[in-house]
Amino acid sequence: MTLISKKTENDRHLKKWLIDNKIYFETIAAALLALMALIVAIQANKITKYQTDLVVKQTELIELQTNIELQQVLPQFVIQAIQIMNPSTGYAEDDELSIKNVGGLVKELHSKTAIFLNVELYYEDPRKGDPINKSIPINGYYAATEYNAQGQGQVLTLVGYKNNKCASDLKKIFTEFAKNNEMYGFLNLDRYLRLNYKDMLGKSHIAYFHVPLIYGARSLDPSEGEVRFNEHNDAVRNNTLLSFDDLTPEIIFNAVK
Repeated sequence: MTLISKKTENDRHLKKWLIDNKIYFETIAAALLALMALIVAIQANKITKYQTDLVVKQTELIELQTNIELQQVLPQFVIQAIQIMNPSTGYAEDDELSIKNVGGLVKELHSKTAIFLNVELYYEDPRKGDPINKSIPINGYYAATEYNAQGQGQVLTLVGYKNNKCASDLKKIFTEFAKNNEMYGFLNLDRYLRLNYKDMLGKSHIAYFHVPLIYGARSLDPSEGEVRFNEHNDAVRNNTLLSFDDLTPEIIFNAVK
């Protein structure tokens, strides 16, 4: 057999082998193509996720920048109930409500207070009755409001005439009154403040605060603030709102019994 004949024979065997194993080559090729498609799909998903994450990050950054800009525009209130000393007597006779704006310009600022007198009574002999713990809406604690039209700094001051002294004196005589009735008696004032205003962009806002004496105000959720102001408004409608100037131990005692 010549070299050419041998090569032809080998080619014929190879061709036959390739034809006989065609199905395997086609299967392997299809599998490789599927694998490549899967790899491409995985990479595409990774790219899509990266792009999505990038968009989310960009959105969060824009929101953060917007919030920072809004914070620079919005008024920021510092609110305190302050005792004012009378230099001639040496006693803190007045209680003022100070409202400062240390943020953006405030417009059309209006304030409303809801003052409550918290009353606690306990029998010296617990067998005579249950403790009494009630909150009485009152008005007239702050006599006037001073406005600053500048929109920043000291924008509002609610003032009273010797209201802190009157409250202190009332606590003393109420304690004595309760003692004469074989009870322990305690009084405490709660101050709530509502501010209606517009910011520099003209957007309207309503904010509620609880203002304890000396300590700074605590911001309230609107729902909580509305509850206290609704209680105060109900007393006005029902004609049960008590005047601070007219309060006596007898009036307080009758209001909670």
